[in-house]
Amino acid sequence: MSCNKTFWQKHFRLVVAVHPFIQKKINNVIVREFSKNTNTEDLVWHRDRENRDIKVVEGFGWMLQMDNSIPVMMNPGKKYYIPKNTYHRIIKGSTDLVLEIREQKKSTLQEGMVPPGSLGDSFAVWSNWYEESEPPPGAELNFILYNKNSANETVAGMDKADVYDTISVIDDNAVAAIRARVPDAGYGECNQAWEIIRSAADKGYGPTLYDLVMSVAPNGLTPDRSEVSQAARAVWLKYANDRSGVDKKLLDPNGIFTWSEEDDCTMQGSGSTWSTSPLPKLHNQMAVDFLEDYYPVEYEEWQEEQDPQQIEYLRDVDGNDYWEAVSKWVEENAGDRDYEDWDIDQANDDWFEWKTENEPNLIDNLEDSIESPQQLNMSYNTEYAADIMSDLIGNHYNWVSYLEDTNNWEDSLDEEALGFAVRDFFNEKYR
Repeated sequence: MSCNKTFWQKHFRLVVAVHPFIQKKINNVIVREFSKNTNTEDLVWHRDRENRDIKVVEGFGWMLQMDNSIPVMMNPGKKYYIPKNTYHRIIKGSTDLVLEIREQKKSTLQEGMVPPGSLGDSFAVWSNWYEESEPPPGAELNFILYNKNSANETVAGMDKADVYDTISVIDDNAVAAIRARVPDAGYGECNQAWEIIRSAADKGYGPTLYDLVMSVAPNGLTPDRSEVSQAARAVWLKYANDRSGVDKKLLDPNGIFTWSEEDDCTMQGSGSTWSTSPLPKLHNQMAVDFLEDYYPVEYEEWQEEQDPQQIEYLRDVDGNDYWEAVSKWVEENAGDRDYEDWDIDQANDDWFEWKTENEPNLIDNLEDSIESPQQLNMSYNTEYAADIMSDLIGNHYNWVSYLEDTNNWEDSLDEEALGFAVRDFFNEKYR
């Protein structure tokens, strides 16, 4: 038996004495460095035993290629998710490559999840979204993931499959469906993330379609702003706490905290804003950080003069109110305490500049785990499965085009039929 080198590298794990990289482990993070002089033949196809989140620290021209997908550029600062047991390789660039690797060994969203990279040509996605489209605000986008091979086998047994037969066969072989809505539908800009307003799936395929849709949504996804099922809440909580390869952004509940309007979004979940979002606490701490950095003397003396109950009360106000309380006291006492450098107008300008610079990145200061329902007031984004989604949509249109030509269809699959198919799949799962 003979086989070429590419096949051998791709389908058998090579055991080599020397890895084409050097690495060290800092806490739970593997820092791995590839030299620009690495031998290209050493960068073999391989698979890992655990799910991995990869962050590119530095490097130019390097690419990541997943099995059955075209290579994607590995850009500094970007994160990529590699499911366990999925073949992949990296392609050499022109400078040294440094990666941060985090392995997900505990039970997370991916446990029991069908990796998008494993779907290949066997599956397809029927959608009214297409690459480079710009759906208008409020538009609804539908996605159905189905087993194309099984659907094709059913159609092959028919004398002549028309449009309605094909729709029925897709329905019968569907494994997941999502309906997303483009903001603004009256809920605010919500980081321009698509709102998931309907979702259902067979076991293992829900997170698969979430990742696929998230990868093509320009600014990611956010939960339904009106109602979220308990099952969906659990999925979003996993994204919030267990998916380091997914970028997260905070939403501003009802637009009451941050300066920017881009993150304004109707609050989801019952309770106060302090219990339904991590933003208020982080916003308060942002004001404390500013005062300690810019006005440490004034802030320390303000703390010494305050009643403990007042200090406790101000822990539960947003950063703007906290700053206002402290700056008012400093302004009233500046003359008596010889705060020579204090100028209220300059101080307000400093605070505004600090606030607008730090508000977009407050989630980076989050130290505690997200608790339900806080996960509902965030948006989530990744890009790793974008090419896979394009391939799956292509699988659908290629197959349907073949059926259309072979069976001389007079009609074609349209958006209305797709919308009904998503509705019917959802109703079937939740009836």
